[in-house]
Amino acid sequence: MSDENLWKYDKLFAIMRGYINEKQANGDNETNDQIGRIAALIFEIEQEFLPNKKKDLTRDQRHIITMYCPRHSRENEQKRKDNYIGDTNYKELESYKLILELNNNKVPQDTFIRKLIELMKETDNLDIPREAKRSKEAHYKFLNEHIDILRELIENGLKFEYN
Repeated sequence: MSDENLWKYDKLFAIMRGYINEKQANGDNETNDQIGRIAALIFEIEQEFLPNKKKDLTRDQRHIITMYCPRHSRENEQKRKDNYIGDTNYKELESYKLILELNNNKVPQDTFIRKLIELMKETDNLDIPREAKRSKEAHYKFLNEHIDILRELIENGLKFEYN
């Protein structure tokens, strides 16, 4: 183990000991989560130096890593979202203006936009990129890419109905 990792390892153990002592004193559940997060980080450091990465950890150690470690793919999801949206301002897109016009200049709820995208998917057999489902900007960018289908739906009588 390198000196840097050994230092991290020792530091995390010291912090975890402090949280365990605090939990024993207070009986607090919040410190339980903090202990779990630190234990997961310790097991991740340990996992780097094991010959067989997965099988050498115990079942409980793997469970703690799964439960308390942040997903490393979150950064990649953000990059994909940024690549899909770019520097687009959704309020300037034609699809946004069409939907505002259709809804008497009121901004529709996000659920309506999601249902509209699902309707377009079902009727025209479109493949929806997963980034298009994750944010308001992505919804309107997707609608803007398929503006012809949106216009066709409006011409066929697409309306907002409120219960």
